[in-house]
Formats: sequence, C-alpha cells, structure tokens
Amino acid sequence: MSNPKIKLPRGFRISHQKVVLTVDMLTKSIVGYAELTMYIQRPDICASEGGVRLNARQLQISECTMNGVKTDFLYRNYQELVVPQTDMSVAPLRDLDTYSSYLKAALTASDQGDLLVHLPQGMPTLTEETPVTLRITYMLANPVGGVHFVTPAQDAYPDRLHHMYTHNQTDGARMWMPCFDGLNERCTWDLEISCSAADIVVASGTLVDQLLSPDEARRTFVYRVGVPTSAHHIALAVGPFEAHADTDPSLAATVTHFTLPGRIKDLALSVSCVGPAYKFLEEYLGLPFPHESYKQVFVEDAYATSNVVATLSIFSTSLLYEAGTIDQVFLTRYKLVFSLAMQYFGCYITPRTWADQYLMYGLAGYLARLFGRKIFGNNEYRYQLFRDAQWVVANDTGRLPALYHDRYAHPAEVHGEIFKRKAPLVMYMIEKKIREEEFRKILNSLLKSSTTEGQANSAEWMTLNTRRFFKTIKTHIGQDMKHFSSRWVEGKGVPHINCGFWFNRKRHQTEFALRQVPARPDEPLSLYSGSIVIRLSELDGVYDHVVSFDDDMHEFEFPCRSRMRKKRKKGAKGGTGGINDDDEDELMTPAPSTGPGVTGKRNDTPLMFICIDPEFEFLHKLEFKQPEFMWINQLEDKDVVSQSEAMDGLRAFPTTGTIAALAQLLKNQRVFYRVRMDAAHMIARLTSKDTQWAGLEQLTSTFRSFFYDTDGGMLMPNDFRDLCLYHVQTALPDAIASVQTAEGNTPSDVLEFLLELLKSNDNSGNPYSDNYYLASVVRAVGRTHTSGATDADRVSKQIARLLQVERLMPSYHNTVTVACLEALCNFQIDKRLPRDVHLFRTHCAYGHYHDVRVAAAKALLQLDPRESLGFLLDFVDSDPSPYFRYDLLATMTRMCAETPLATGGGASSLRALFDEPGVVHRLWGLLNGSASAFDCRIRVALQQLYRTLFGMDTPLCVQGTVASSVKGKRPLAASGPASATLVTSGGVNKVKIRLAGPSPVVTAVPSYNTPPASVTSAAKQAPPTVKKEPTEDQPLEPVRIKIKRPAGTTPTMASVHINTHSTLSHDDGTTTTTSSSSSSSTTSSSNTSVPHTTTPASDTSSLSSTSLPHLSLSSEAGSKSSQSERKPKEKRPRHTPDQHVVIPEPAPAPAPAPVPSPAPAPEPAAAGEPPKTLPKLKIKLGG
Repeated sequence: MSNPKIKLPRGFRISHQKVVLTVDMLTKSIVGYAELTMYIQRPDICASEGGVRLNARQLQISECTMNGVKTDFLYRNYQELVVPQTDMSVAPLRDLDTYSSYLKAALTASDQGDLLVHLPQGMPTLTEETPVTLRITYMLANPVGGVHFVTPAQDAYPDRLHHMYTHNQTDGARMWMPCFDGLNERCTWDLEISCSAADIVVASGTLVDQLLSPDEARRTFVYRVGVPTSAHHIALAVGPFEAHADTDPSLAATVTHFTLPGRIKDLALSVSCVGPAYKFLEEYLGLPFPHESYKQVFVEDAYATSNVVATLSIFSTSLLYEAGTIDQVFLTRYKLVFSLAMQYFGCYITPRTWADQYLMYGLAGYLARLFGRKIFGNNEYRYQLFRDAQWVVANDTGRLPALYHDRYAHPAEVHGEIFKRKAPLVMYMIEKKIREEEFRKILNSLLKSSTTEGQANSAEWMTLNTRRFFKTIKTHIGQDMKHFSSRWVEGKGVPHINCGFWFNRKRHQTEFALRQVPARPDEPLSLYSGSIVIRLSELDGVYDHVVSFDDDMHEFEFPCRSRMRKKRKKGAKGGTGGINDDDEDELMTPAPSTGPGVTGKRNDTPLMFICIDPEFEFLHKLEFKQPEFMWINQLEDKDVVSQSEAMDGLRAFPTTGTIAALAQLLKNQRVFYRVRMDAAHMIARLTSKDTQWAGLEQLTSTFRSFFYDTDGGMLMPNDFRDLCLYHVQTALPDAIASVQTAEGNTPSDVLEFLLELLKSNDNSGNPYSDNYYLASVVRAVGRTHTSGATDADRVSKQIARLLQVERLMPSYHNTVTVACLEALCNFQIDKRLPRDVHLFRTHCAYGHYHDVRVAAAKALLQLDPRESLGFLLDFVDSDPSPYFRYDLLATMTRMCAETPLATGGGASSLRALFDEPGVVHRLWGLLNGSASAFDCRIRVALQQLYRTLFGMDTPLCVQGTVASSVKGKRPLAASGPASATLVTSGGVNKVKIRLAGPSPVVTAVPSYNTPPASVTSAAKQAPPTVKKEPTEDQPLEPVRIKIKRPAGTTPTMASVHINTHSTLSHDDGTTTTTSSSSSSSTTSSSNTSVPHTTTPASDTSSLSSTSLPHLSLSSEAGSKSSQSERKPKEKRPRHTPDQHVVIPEPAPAPAPAPVPSPAPAPEPAAAGEPPKTLPKLKIKLGG
C-alpha cells in the first residue's frame, strides 16, 4: 500500500485495484470494470472537487458506483484537439510556440483527472480509516492508443494470428482502464482477464488461478501483483502463445517465455542468455529477483522493440533470430538483459519524477554492459563504451537538454537517443570515480532500503531521485558528488581540451600542456575542474601520471624513466633501424617508428607514445597530435581503445607507411576483430593517388589471401565458423568500395571485384546465414561511381536477380532487399538508372518488413520528395504498425535536417523544399488532431519534424495568412471566468488574462469509439449523456498575449465576445440546458461595456465552427494619422470591471460542428475617423 504520509493531490490514497476484463479479438473490444479501494486523505479536496478525479481516456463508461451506490460522473477529453479550430473570419494559428503552450495546459489538465466521479448524496462522513470502493463499468472498442490489436490483413498478412497487447507509454494505462495514472501512485493489483479458450493471457504479476467457463469456450486468467506498483507498469498480452520454460532447471518455474506458434525454436535460441543474466544480476546486486516470476512475450507489430513493465517484458518478434544468424545476437542479448535489469531499476525502484528517469536507463544500461562483458569479453565491453562515448561527444554540443531537466511538455521528449546512451556512460564514470566494488555496494544499498524499511515507508523508499542517489554515495564513501552532479547530470555539453607535449632532452623529461577551449568560438569558456590520467609509454615500461586541472591552461613536467641504449658500431641494421645522435652513436629505437613512407622526424627519444585518459573516466572532446611514428607505435598496444585512438590519429597522415602499418594490423588475426574492421576502413580513407593506390592493393590482397583459393585463384565458398574472420570479410567490401579518386569516381577494378563477389557467392556448405555479408557487398556496389557505359546495366541485372531470389526465399529481416533498395536509390540519384518511384512506393506498403519500408521511404524522400511527402504522411495518419509510424517520422526529421538532394537546377535540402503552405497545414492537422492525440510518441515526433522544418515561430511561407504567435503560457483547458486587461506598450496590443472561477467539465463518448455491432447487449448501453458542472475555483497565472497590428496604426479598441452552452444530466433522466453570451470591449481612451445577449442552446460559439470552446480577442486599429492629431496616451488601469469576461465551458468533443453565428458587428466609426481594420487572434481555453 502507499505511504500514508504522502499527501496525494487527489485527496484519496489508492491501496488496491482490481481489473476484470473480457477481451474479444474479432470485434477488437474490451468489456469489464475496474474496482478501486481507496482511503481518504484530504476531505477538503474531496469536498471542493465534489468527488474523486481519475485518469481515463477513450473509454465508454456506462456506470459508476461508490460503496455500492450509483453516482454521477463527469468525463473530459482534453487532448484530442489541443489548439482550437477557427472560422473563416479569423486567421488560424500555425506556430509551434503557441502549440507548446496549449499542449502543456492540456496535459496538466488531463493528468489532474479526465474523469470526475461525484460523491453520492447522503454518503456518511469519510475518515482516513474508512475504505471507499469505487467501481467503474466501461468498454473499449476499436482503441487507437494504449492497446493494439494485431489482426490478419488480407493482402499483407492473411495467415497472421489474432493477438493483442497493451503498452506503457507515459499515459498508456489510462487508455485501457480507469486508474490513478501518476508516476508513483502505487497499489497492489488483481487482474482477471477472460479470453477465448484457445488463447493465453500473459499479464503483470503472478498467475494464481485459471478458470474455464461451463461451455469451455472461454478461459479466465487471474494474476496478482503483491508489490505496490504504478498503473503504467501494468500490462497484458493475449493470444495463442506457446510457452517455453527457461532451460535452467532452477529457473524453470520462475522465468517463462512466450511466442506465437511456429517460432518456438527461434525463441529457445534467442532467450538462452536470460537464465545466466538472471543469476548474474542476483549475484552482482546481492539480492534475489524482486518479483515472484518473470515473463517475456514476443508479439508482432510491436509498439517498440522492448516494452518493460512489472514482472513482464513485451518484445517485438524482430528480436528473435534463427540458428544461422550472427549479427543480430549482439542486439537481442543486450535488449533482453537491459529489460531484465529494468525490473530492478525502473519497475521495482521507480524514478521519483520523470526528470529522474535517466537513473533508470543509466543503471539498467550499466548492468547490461557488465553482463555483456561477461559473455562477449572485455575487448567488446571497452570498445562499445569507447564508441558510445565518441557518439555522445559528437552529438552533445550543449544545445540538447541535460540528463536531469524538467522543462518539457511531455516526458516522452526526454527519452531521446542521446539520453539512452549518455546515462549509462555517466554511471560508468561514477564507477571509475569511486571504484566498481563501492558502486556495487551502493546499488545493493538502494535495493535493500526499499525492502527493509517496511510497508509504511515503501512508497517513499521504492522511488529514487537524483538527491537520494548522490546522498547514498556520500553516506557510503564520504565523497561529495555535488560538483559531478552539476556538471554531468544537470549540465550540458562536454569539455573541449587541446593537448600538446615536448620532450626536453637536456632535462630528460616530457613537458605536457593542457588547455580548455570553448565548444564554439562565439560561446564563453565553461571551465571544467577535475583530474585526468596521462599515460606515457616508454621503452622500459608504461607510467601513469594523474594530474588535476581547474583553469584554462596548465603545464606539467613528467620525468622520463627510460634511457636510450647506444651501440658502439655505426649504421642501422637493414638501413632502417634508427637515427644517429650528435656523437654519431646509433640509438636503439623501436622498429614500428620507422619504415617505408613514414614522414616526419624519427623517434630519437625513449618515449614511444602518449595516451590521454586511457580509461575515459569522463566525457571530453580531445584534440591531441603526435608524430606519425608515435601513432604507429600505439597501434601495437594491446588495448583496443588505444588502438582505435591511434587509427583516428593516423587519419592526418595519408602515407604509404601508415597504410602499411594499418595493413599489418588488418592481417593480424590476434587483433580484436572490430579494430581490424576499423583498420580496413581507415586504409580506404587514406588511399589516394598520392599514396599510389597502395591501400586498394592492400585491401584486395588481404581479401584474396583469406577468402580465395591460393591454387586456382577462385573465390572459396563461404565458411563463417571463424566469427572474427567473418566480421572482417563483411567489412572489407564496404571498405574497398570507399576508395575513390579526387573527382569522386571509383576505379573500374573495384566494381569488377565487387561484381565478382556477387556472382561467385556460394553459401551452400556454410552453417551460418550469409545475409549480412551479401547485403554488405550489395551496399558496396551501390556506393561505386563509375563512368562505364554498361556498368549500370550490369549492376541493375545483379540487383534484379537478388530481389527475385528474395521474393522466393527471403533473407533474415530482408537485409538483402534493404541493401538492394539502397543501391538502386544511389544509382537513380546519380542518374545512372532511370527513376522508378513506383518500386519504392510498392515496398513502402504494409506487409513488407519494417526495415524495408523505412529504406523505401528514405529513397522516396531523396528521389521524389514533393510528390512523396503526402504519400508518406498518409502512413503516419493511418498505418496499422505503431512503430513504423513513429520511425517514419524520426527518419523524416533526420533527413530534413541533414540530407542534401538534387532538385531541379541545383543542390538543396528537404527542409527548404518543404517550406510551403500545403506542408504546413498538413503537418499541423496531424499534430493537432486524432492522429497524434493518443500516442505521445507520435505527437513528440511530429513536433520535432515541425520544428526542424519551420522552427518555433510561424512558418515564413504562411506569414500574413495566419495569426501571429501567442507567446507565454496557455491557460488550463479546464478554465473558468477570467479578467482581461488590454495594455498598449511599444506599439503592440497586449491582452493580460487572469483566470478564475469554476472549472467547466464535460462528459462525452468520442465518436472514434463506436461499439461494434457484434458486442453483447450488456455493452451496448447508450453512451453517457453530456454532463457539465462547475467545480472549485482555480486561479491561474496571468497570460500575456501579443497581438500584432500593421505598422503605423493606432490601437483604438479591443473587443471580446463569448458564448457559453452547457447541459447537466441527472440520474432521474432530467436534463438542464443553459446558454449565455457575453461581450466586452475597451478603447484607448475609455472603457465601453457591451450588453449581454442570449444565444440559442444549439449554438456553442458565435465565432467558431467547432463545438469546442474558445476565447476570441479582436483588436481594431485605425489607419495612420498625423502626429498633431494623435491624443496623448492615457495610463491604462491594470484591471477594471468593464473588462471582465466569462470563459465558456468546454463542449463535448465528438459533437458535430454547428454552423457559426455571425460575430457582433463593431461599433461604427465616428465621423471624420479613418476606417478601422480588425486584426484578430483567437485562443482556445477549453479542453
């Protein structure tokens, strides 16, 4: 149960919830009830609210009872239409700044409660010890969010099996059950789910019972969650799943995996790591698994690749892999282990606020990486950390939000890619700062405190925030982490450091300089203070020097502990052993520092090379230069990170000596395979005419030496049993294709070589699939640029052959098809093949694998962006796959920000190409409509796309045809009477609104949830009648609105006209309808009051064509007059009674839009006055 000391804003404390549902796959409906047991905490809140507020969306509620007594309820729909629609006389809003203000208000109102259940009349006085049982009977038909029914598609998936699942997006729980959907509103749960007898229910909690109906047509599964859990961590999946117990005998009764029929072998192979990971986490954390059971279910058309809730993880079937697949193993195992770690940090221990969510991602990612080190080795672990750090440094430029920040409209905005990558790295940095064993004890302490503090304090101790996390560290190790938290958790960007060194022969020491520089020249320098390790590799050993720095410039001196050994005889063995000093005695120098093609000064010091921060103990962008021979020396270091840094440093030395050293690294089979792959790509990067194409020769000769028959010179059949050699073989074709001339052309020998690999590829005797290798060859062919007349035709024939094979025998994840589409797109962009947009449109259709559809969408945006945008936005509006809708928007955003393309007369970008009114209105319609109203991820992705294209202000292409931006906070959707004050300042009219009064509420059944005809009669009850009733006053912050007017005009009058219409339905069947209209106006010299008028009940607004409420503010400005005719500006009062207006109550969302009544005509201008113009701005204050 929840902590009674925590006072919830609802006035009630939830202790238990029971959900009883019947799932019908054929009608895509759910029928049942939710029963909530609560205890009163704040009688004053309950009395002022008039009942209990809950979260519920897209539900058809038929009845509410409290302690067995039927009661009234009020139902709202805040989020479907965020910004109000306008009639033809008022210009619409199209700026994202205004939208964000409205959205914040709508989300706040929705979180406070969409459903208000009234306390029954005559109910006795409630105390904190008196339980209140609230039962809500409802149904859900054809849901558009929170629940996804996967059904057969006649053209795409005719043989697909019916199944369904729920997902835990931030507000997903309220989409399928009434609940208290707060982040930490915890309670215990009972779930009773009925379904067809052929189906299985997999839900959160422990399965305690199964019941079979008397006719054996339906089964009921009873699950119980004994650990207090938030509503958004409750989920279920229903379908004809097959169960697979974990192969570890000790976990067979605890860990169970489920998948659809036909994939059980793939399931057993894919989840083989879960048992070892389960035991690893228990051993590492020193505590048993926090729940009695753990289940994994794999579904099709998944909302995301992984969806983690209490005791349950719902995965996409795309994570399952076959016996011969290689590359997918790494991703699948990381996803499965990450989700398992989230059961500890994410579901059992939850973030105190959404801003603390980075702790969950960071700790779970950190634990998943540790297990990856155990199964894949330390080299893989360090390499992945190094590449993730490089990615974060490149993308965290200081303009993205910090890990901990609370300035967001929706929590989904903070869960970006950099958020997920940076958080585990910060945990790794903490581990390096306090040592791994100490960090392990801290994690153990956090988990123990949540289990030993007792039920009375469980709600508090089962949450984790930034303050508690760093306080725990300080308590255990005595180290204050405030500076670390402010820099890496609450701060943005990474330090930029330039380093240099000089070896002083006279003093026999290394003089080292470190300088901090700003991230950009136009920004001030933000100093970072800390310590860094400088590792000097000398002839006689490796020495680490820890130095501290807190200023922009530091100099250090490190004594050299090695001495140069001399030979008495002159001359170097082989002529390349070293150089002579002033005494003409030969110095003993390391062999890698010399060789053919090595430029610059040779090594005449005992210093081999220098590594800075070899353990990357903090994120930084480092610029450090060494001579070429020192980078080559560093290639021979055994550490994979040191080798990778050396390759990055050698990028500045395109010499034959560098290429020879990298080729030696590439051919060495004792070197880590990922380093060898990077070496192949670096060789290709350094190859040019200046190096006499030595790199191309090295790459092709390496490939032939490993994969060609030395006797016959023929390509050998594939044999991927040596997995390290397989990855090198996969990387070499792409590296070879990267070799180009200065003009961007590919040598003809390269295309011949790659086509030979395609023609002679033989995988008949290989126990592993060659799909990834074949896809790499196809991509390599697509990257070539040759001028041969028949080259394009030859490539086209090979790709057509592969596509035909793919139709008959699809590869895993259709990787070959994806590569073929990318290759064809490249050739068509270069006009070496005729454009075939129809091919890519065909592959965009639902029924193709997700990656194929995304690749086809990318091609359409590059080949035919104008005609394809509307085609692609249709998928965003109505595609059956929720993940494709989101991924398509994310892809479009990235391409609009980065991708150049050829259009017409020259190079342009998608961002400039889409800057036209049609695109603006289409995107705005998706953003401000039902397409994104029930999927927070889609709404955030649409905002990012809109911001990428047009920024936060009104798009330039529609300026003058839409209303000006409304800056500042938007009032809550549930708003009451307000006072409006017109202030003229700086030639701009500003209307200041103070909200007050009762909050209007509405009960309505959305039209998008019409019950299917086949639903039982008990569920076919008439929709709840629209109900409206004022509640308590909610004074809000003032809202400042700027209304632009033509330059040189004088603001003379502002008018406000409001119509209201509300209906109250009672249990006895009676209905009360009220309507009113109010209008007020102000002038620059005096205040004029306009009398109230009465509007028919059928008219909800005289200025709007929609049934939703709004506030219309219009400003009249006279034409420019001479300076002598202007009257002195009067000092305006802050507020006068004449400016008081009443905000209308929200009308039911699904009601048809009435015909708008004509707006009141403005007062006629006085004689001699110039005609007045009326620039208008309309703001919606309803939900």
